[in-house]
Amino acid sequence: MSDEYAKSDKSIFGWKGVIIALIFAAIFLGFLFLSIANEPDYMPSQKRKQAAEAAAQQAATDAKMANATTLESNTEMAMPEANSTDATATEMNHSEQHAH
Repeated sequence: MSDEYAKSDKSIFGWKGVIIALIFAAIFLGFLFLSIANEPDYMPSQKRKQAAEAAAQQAATDAKMANATTLESNTEMAMPEANSTDATATEMNHSEQHAH
């Protein structure tokens, strides 16, 4: 009876087969992980991500342009005030010179 148990207990490949199967499983899982981690550009999730980044970049550009325009208009509005002060001072100097 021990002879029958010994013959049926042995597999075709033995421990070598188990080791080879583990190596192939590790390689397969490695490729699977890499394919999930690095989605190509044509995947729908990447297209949505690119569209969101483009919209954010456009919004940032628009905000910069709005700030520059506001700053420019504020500078132009401030300039006439400075010019009017200078003009008033110049008029006072001219009137003083004529008075003498």
